[in-house]
Amino acid sequence: MIHAEYHEATMVHQWLEVRGIPHTHITNEQPNRKRAVAEKRMGKSAGFPDFLIFLPSGVNVAVELKRADKGAKATPAQRKWLYLLSTRGFECAVCHGAQEVVEFLKQLGYTDGDNTVF
Repeated sequence: MIHAEYHEATMVHQWLEVRGIPHTHITNEQPNRKRAVAEKRMGKSAGFPDFLIFLPSGVNVAVELKRADKGAKATPAQRKWLYLLSTRGFECAVCHGAQEVVEFLKQLGYTDGDNTVF
């Protein structure tokens, strides 16, 4: 079963990809314990934001993505990473769903002439 956040992340990726906005999705989901242990040994940090986005204006963005239909909140580890990144010049947000990500990017001044969200 695919987690609902997967669909939201896919929509964010597609929206950014179509516009040529450099970005990456950080996978922190753990498929199994063995893989989780290996990734931790390689330096994976719990709570790292789901997306790093680099807007054409030079604004760097970190987004923790939550499901659009649930009232999920950022964990303490996620809040810690967002705070740290904000002190390093990133604009940071916890967004519930892909549409909130797009709205946040537009609040930061991103415009491409396309007012279509989703």
